Amino acid sequence: MEKNKEEVIDNKINILIAEDSPTQAEQLRYILETEGYQVSVARNGKEALSLLSKSRPTAVISDIVMPEMDGYQLCRQIKADERLKDIPVILVTSLSEPRDVIKGLECGADNFITKPYDEKFLLSRIRYLLLNREFRHKEEVKTALEVSFSGERYNITSDRLQILNLLLSTYELALQKNLELAAAHDGLKRLNERLEELVKERTAALAERVKELKCLYGISTLTQMPESSLKEVIQNVVNVLPSGWKYPEITCVRILLEGQEFKTENFRKTVWKQDSPIISTGEQRAMVEVYYLEEKPERDEGPFLKEERGLIDDIAHQLAGFIERRRAEEEIRKLNAELEWRVRDRTTQLEAANKELETFSYSVSHDLRAPLRSINGFSQALLEDYQDKLDDTAKSYLDRVRKATQHMGRLIDDMLKLSRVTRSEIHHESVDLSTMVRKISEKLQQNNPVRTVDVIIREGVFVTGDPSLLQAALENLVNNAWKFTSKEARPQFEFGTTIKEGKTACFIRDNGVGFDMTYV
Repeated sequence: MEKNKEEVIDNKINILIAEDSPTQAEQLRYILETEGYQVSVARNGKEALSLLSKSRPTAVISDIVMPEMDGYQLCRQIKADERLKDIPVILVTSLSEPRDVIKGLECGADNFITKPYDEKFLLSRIRYLLLNREFRHKEEVKTALEVSFSGERYNITSDRLQILNLLLSTYELALQKNLELAAAHDGLKRLNERLEELVKERTAALAERVKELKCLYGISTLTQMPESSLKEVIQNVVNVLPSGWKYPEITCVRILLEGQEFKTENFRKTVWKQDSPIISTGEQRAMVEVYYLEEKPERDEGPFLKEERGLIDDIAHQLAGFIERRRAEEEIRKLNAELEWRVRDRTTQLEAANKELETFSYSVSHDLRAPLRSINGFSQALLEDYQDKLDDTAKSYLDRVRKATQHMGRLIDDMLKLSRVTRSEIHHESVDLSTMVRKISEKLQQNNPVRTVDVIIREGVFVTGDPSLLQAALENLVNNAWKFTSKEARPQFEFGTTIKEGKTACFIRDNGVGFDMTYV
């Protein structure tokens, strides 16, 4: 019978919602309309009273905090109206303070719903209030009570059923909150236990990772020691490797490198093995093998951890780079040794060639000077002893012969100087080229006082080089300029600097006959 009655009531129920939040109002409307209730919505207390004046709903659900008129004021207005006072009013609140219950009793509210509300609990409260409407009409006995709470006095005029409903609702909400807190406490406890397990697992994993990183760092340090040989480094790496595994006390290692075996003192082959090839320049150069001397299963992964399987590959890759680098260094050392031998051999050959050249130069100089001296001496004797018997043409010829032999002598002297220059040690120092050119030109002017040559010299030209070699080069260039301008009416030569290909270059130029640059 009660079930049929509830269904009949549900079919006629119209519920007014007073809620200033559009989102929460729509959420509440959806819940109620899904259950078959008719729903009206007001945005505040004043708008709700306006709707109440036009139509009488079956129940009112009101938020407490609203603009213009809050939920307490709206409830008080409804209960003060003879036409509306028997409409059940449910206040939506957070029940954060006991004062909320006192204020609810004071304004005549019938029940509380807490935010955020549980859908099933909300619907059960609505059905409970609606099913007890007739009982309230029969038992309605209002009692005026004055209650003092927290230093404030409250006048409560609610009937006994209202008071009982509010107190039961408050108790039920407190019990529900307590259950929720207990469930949350249990959940937090389980979560804390799980977190502790995760922390232990992560700490253990981190410790293993630290061991692996220390192992890799140790290997990296060993491979950066240039003073150690390849064999020494590989053996030291073998000794360090067990420290990277979870059970170093039962770990043994072997590295096979081009027919040679490097292993730990406790090495013994077992069925619990890991290995990884060392690939260098596309070919397998070696093999790293790690054995457990006894089985230590870890979950369902077998005797070795997943991280350890990756570790041996990282080590093999690291050793591959080291072996390839050492091979390249060895090849470079061989090439350098061969190059040094070739340089020494070529230097010896050049020294021998220079010595032969110098000997040849002195020999040529000696052999050429004797006939030159004879030609020059006899030419001079002819000019002096037979001067009255020679005509001007013969004298001119003899004079030209003498000049030629003297020029040949100077060429021989220059050749000897060149041979000495190529064998002398070069000394680098700052040289004032401007002063050096000026002294050379002044000396030429003293030796040829009848000539007048316009000499232009740029001041302050300094270079770094060997003073003797620079002196020889400048003497040759200035002498040529002096000589090849002899037929000019106004002979001139200039020493200066210019920029060529971004660098400063020195030059000596004259207004003499010059020569074809093709043959330079």
